[in-house]
Amino acid sequence: MFIQRTSLILLFSTALNGCDSSYHAFDGNSGYRSNMITPDNFSLQYTGNQFDTKQDVETMWHHRARELCRGAAYQADHLTVTKVKNPGSLQSGETLPQAISHYYLSGEVLCLAPNLARKRKETNTNDESVADIK
Repeated sequence: MFIQRTSLILLFSTALNGCDSSYHAFDGNSGYRSNMITPDNFSLQYTGNQFDTKQDVETMWHHRARELCRGAAYQADHLTVTKVKNPGSLQSGETLPQAISHYYLSGEVLCLAPNLARKRKETNTNDESVADIK
């Protein structure tokens, strides 16, 4: 009984802690923003919240880069990490609230094998549709 209760408490607290640094599109306070330069080249920014460490922001930036390249290899260029405190505006007039410090990472993503990633995705989609028919 004690072990089950302890396990339940640990599970619940882990779930709550996971909410501190969530991966999401930019919502005015934190998240990722990306712009397509070419179909295989993107400008990518990630703004962390007040709880995110530098490593958290770097991890989430690379997570978004993998999504943009559909899981294929990519090259990260011009990476700049800054800690922004009451920045006024970061880009396009968007602002961060109050004088809370946030890590901000920006750079470019070049997908190195975009055709392979697209082909792999199409193959997986075709395999799933064949499995559904059987």
